[in-house]
Amino acid sequence: MFRACCISLIVLLSLPVQAEDKNYRYAVTDESWVPYWIVSEAGVEGIFSDLMQALDRYLNLPVSVQALPGTLPPKRAQMLFRSGDLQLECCVNPLWRLPQDGGAEDLWSEAVLASEEVLIFARGQAFPYHQLTDLKGKRIATVLGYGYVGDHLFLRQDSTRSTAQLMMVADRRVDAGIIDRNELAYLFRNEPRARRLRHLIEIGPVVNRSALKLRINRDHPELLEPVNSALHQMKQDGTLQRLIRHYIETP
Repeated sequence: MFRACCISLIVLLSLPVQAEDKNYRYAVTDESWVPYWIVSEAGVEGIFSDLMQALDRYLNLPVSVQALPGTLPPKRAQMLFRSGDLQLECCVNPLWRLPQDGGAEDLWSEAVLASEEVLIFARGQAFPYHQLTDLKGKRIATVLGYGYVGDHLFLRQDSTRSTAQLMMVADRRVDAGIIDRNELAYLFRNEPRARRLRHLIEIGPVVNRSALKLRINRDHPELLEPVNSALHQMKQDGTLQRLIRHYIETP
């Protein structure tokens, strides 16, 4: 009987762990950042949502990369990452994760893409721009809760939504605005209010570039090389560019 029990125990220990117990997880926060994360009552879509689903296919691992069901407040998502309940975060600039958040200790993939923040002006109202100090004392349309490089130099004029920000620029209530280039393209394509303003706004120079990367929990270094390889393949075969164009180019 003892021998039989031992054999049974050995067999059980030799069985593979079920994949669902070892899936790599990431969270989607409940704050939209179009066109990267588009969160609505209908669900979640966007460039990064599609990217993570494609990444799962390209990794070709015996376990999956999956989003936690539903969405989470950003602070809750960060807490779960720090506790190890989440293994991945897509897609952020390492500078956005302070040392106390564990950012300096975690692993970072190669750049997924470089987001560009551009100046926008009311048509015919552009002023010369070469460096951030050129914004000193200017009234700049921004979005409440967003961080902007150099915002200690200019006077923030916050709106609660990007469409309201565009309206402020078009109405010439500010000197300029700052907005992500892909976000602006998405709004011009998909938001009726933004489309009506398009002929009143001109796009100026880039004021900031951010290399957005996948953050990998330091307890899972085995993910770094496969993730980088998958991202490289997605860039080489055009998958990443197709995901971006799907959301920002006019059909």
